[in-house]
Amino acid sequence: MSNFAIIRLGKDSVADIRALDALHSSPAAPINLSVNCKQVPTELVVGDYVFLCFGSDNSQGAPTDWVRGVRALGKVVSKTGGPGYNDPWNVAIEIDVVLPQSVVRRDLLARAPTAYYWCSGVPIIGIEANSQQTVQMIKRDEPDQNVAALAYALAAHSPVFQTDTSKAYPDLADLFAYSPPSPETALGDVGSTNAARGSKTLADLVARFRADAGKCPLRTEDGSTRRFACSLLSKRFLIATGLAGSGKTKMAQAFARWITPRSEIADPFVPGAKFASDRVAYVVKKADSVAVEFWNEGGDEGPTKNMVPREVIAEWANYIQSNGISEDVSAQAISDAIEPSSQFSAYLHRFRPFLKLAAFALLKAGTAAVPAKCYEIIAVGADWTGIENILGYPNGLKDSEYITKPALDLLLHAKARPDEPHFLILDEMNLSHVERYFADILSVIESEEKIHLHRDKERKASGKEIAPEVELPKNLFVIGTVNVDETTYMFSPKVLDRANVIEFRMVARELESFLGDPAKPVLSTIDGNGYADFGKHFVDAAKSPVTVPTDAKGIYDAEMLLFFKALQAHGVEFGYRVAHEAARFIHFYKRLGDCPDDGMWFSAAFDCVVVQKFLPKLHGSRAKLGPLLKALWFLCVTPHKVEAAAKEDRDKLIAATLQATAESKADPGKDVPDGAPYPVSAEKIIRMWRLLKDNGFASFAEA
Repeated sequence: MSNFAIIRLGKDSVADIRALDALHSSPAAPINLSVNCKQVPTELVVGDYVFLCFGSDNSQGAPTDWVRGVRALGKVVSKTGGPGYNDPWNVAIEIDVVLPQSVVRRDLLARAPTAYYWCSGVPIIGIEANSQQTVQMIKRDEPDQNVAALAYALAAHSPVFQTDTSKAYPDLADLFAYSPPSPETALGDVGSTNAARGSKTLADLVARFRADAGKCPLRTEDGSTRRFACSLLSKRFLIATGLAGSGKTKMAQAFARWITPRSEIADPFVPGAKFASDRVAYVVKKADSVAVEFWNEGGDEGPTKNMVPREVIAEWANYIQSNGISEDVSAQAISDAIEPSSQFSAYLHRFRPFLKLAAFALLKAGTAAVPAKCYEIIAVGADWTGIENILGYPNGLKDSEYITKPALDLLLHAKARPDEPHFLILDEMNLSHVERYFADILSVIESEEKIHLHRDKERKASGKEIAPEVELPKNLFVIGTVNVDETTYMFSPKVLDRANVIEFRMVARELESFLGDPAKPVLSTIDGNGYADFGKHFVDAAKSPVTVPTDAKGIYDAEMLLFFKALQAHGVEFGYRVAHEAARFIHFYKRLGDCPDDGMWFSAAFDCVVVQKFLPKLHGSRAKLGPLLKALWFLCVTPHKVEAAAKEDRDKLIAATLQATAESKADPGKDVPDGAPYPVSAEKIIRMWRLLKDNGFASFAEA
């Protein structure tokens, strides 16, 4: 990865400061600016990333028209002048990311204090940043100059920073996999590089899960586990098919239990919760991860409706706890003590009686953790014909009641805790027609619209308000397990097109290993083991925009076009959705494998795309499916080159490969030949071909 620098724009850059300050989002096209100064570090080179900070336009300490702080991220496109360190230099920067507002030290401390500890030595914005140099390098080998910690803190303040940075600079997406460790981990060794660099990254996820699962003991393979995790990150809907009893449900259950929290603090602000003082009582009407809406149920001023950010409540609770304040201290006295140093406006502190009650309730809740349940295994019934089996239904006998279901409860739990991964596991998903009971969920996964639940103004389930419409949280992952026999239904292509399909099989050596120690996995031993290091990273990565790594972009585009045209010739080509999800899978395959930038990993990654995204939709008679399987067999077992720098050359290579494919008359063989570029896909084609020959009909799930 390139180096990082930080540049302070001052009195010589007032015009540039004003232009950037007028923006409150990243620009549609890059912004170019030049900085003229002396003492430019020799380490700064073209391609380095630069954080831009607004400085002062005077040396008298007079206020400026802008807020001084971090405002943008760009890249060095040229560096001219010198050659001496003290000679004049010109540094040209291309800016693609602009924060909505300047971020100052106090913002970083307020929103991400732990992360700020690890970046508190960064020039200009650090605690002891006294140097007046315009351009300063961030020394990434210093424990307190962690760029990932700075990125984490900026994203905590302005979440759009992560989205915009990952889109503009895909190489920096891995920065946001960081989670700041407690500073206490470094007290014994302040210079510890591992501690400074923070907790585990997504590249460690597969190895950690397999190591923990092996202690259950649950048998997993590196390849299948990596595919499983990458598939969920690329699309929140995964179908696990294959041999009955091969561990599909157990794998899903184990991963869900491993990466979700074992326990959680009960939320005292659930709708319906009541808080009473001597003068007035309050009831919580609505609550989410951001704010609490409460109503004054009477008192001197009559009923009122108010909204308070959770961060304000937390600020009161932290102050009360830090200063040992008892409940007999008045709300006014607490407010008078907090307001002068508060990061929030005085307006938000005016709800003093409620804030005091809420703060003490939060502190009491924090002393008693309750078991967390961030996953549900739902056994699909053969008689399911509607969405009510998943999301419940309004009680026709009671206008105010809603009959909820475990899946809906999980959805609402996920919505209230957006940083925690949640898993809905539908066991035996094809015991009923999926389109009948799951169509609404499939639709909103793509459209991101809301799901309609009822038409009434208010309905409740067990005292909890159920809104007329609900969004599908982006931290909710859906896994369906599938078996194929005379009691099940086939998936339609439109369902398979919306999922990654992973097949679970067993080989003799796996059975032999099991027979040597036929122990049943005890999954409770891994509950929550991966949550602290990977839980939030997993959710953030699944939500973040990503692109195909640069070292594989050319060959990815060429192979996608090749397979598109091969499938199109038989009327089963794919669309934009598959192309988008395949690109995400390729990105995460490299990221979770911590692969070098040499492109050597691509063949194994694209093999997964073929077998998970292209093949599952294929089914039909021998006359229809036979020629297509022959063509795909040729592409999967024959080494070919279709990548080229020029589009014209690439198109010629693709055309020549397709011509060779059409001329090949070879049936799929009994074994995958050595050197096959896509062996996993080829092995599946062999089984589909065998079934086609025997029965005259074949499908992916049955082979």
